[in-house]
Amino acid sequence: MGPKGDAMHYDGVNFTVMETGTDIDLTDVWGTSETDVWACGVTRDTGGAIIIHYDGLNSSTFYEPEPDPYFFPDSTKISGPLVSIWTDSPKYVWLYTNFGIYKINAKDVTDYTWNGETFKHPKWPTKIRGNHSKDIFACGAYTTIWHYNGISVHYYSEVNIFGKFLALAVKGNLAVVVGYLYDYSSAIAVIGRRN
Repeated sequence: MGPKGDAMHYDGVNFTVMETGTDIDLTDVWGTSETDVWACGVTRDTGGAIIIHYDGLNSSTFYEPEPDPYFFPDSTKISGPLVSIWTDSPKYVWLYTNFGIYKINAKDVTDYTWNGETFKHPKWPTKIRGNHSKDIFACGAYTTIWHYNGISVHYYSEVNIFGKFLALAVKGNLAVVVGYLYDYSSAIAVIGRRN
């Protein structure tokens, strides 16, 4: 994934360029298998946004709203910059935008639930990852970290660093979030372990 819709596929030996059918900057990719891969993207200056699904043979556009360079929230549809995507099932996909987290039916983009008030990010979200749908983490600018347990959301206010988180990995009882301080003086990493 990368700028202008660039995507690469690694088959265990070689990398090959994949045709995505878009020139929108791809920001994230995740899948449950080689036949169920999702990517999302946003081009900030034009307001273009997209969700792509790869079925093992072809990439197809799952969702592409009209460009909105101002990214106004819209309660009638999925809205905001489509920044990060994650799933643990071929039945649905989780999408992270400035206006919250959406859980979307993998067969019908109009069938979704929105967790906006709990996961709303005031500036710029960066990643969503998890173990399963009742154990999800999200992070973003201003060193924001959330955890969703399937019922409620916990905001980690004790992580009070003036920086931005860029990446997040979750496996079992371990979560790792990395980023940088806003003065660019150093990198930051937060490691969480569940007892």
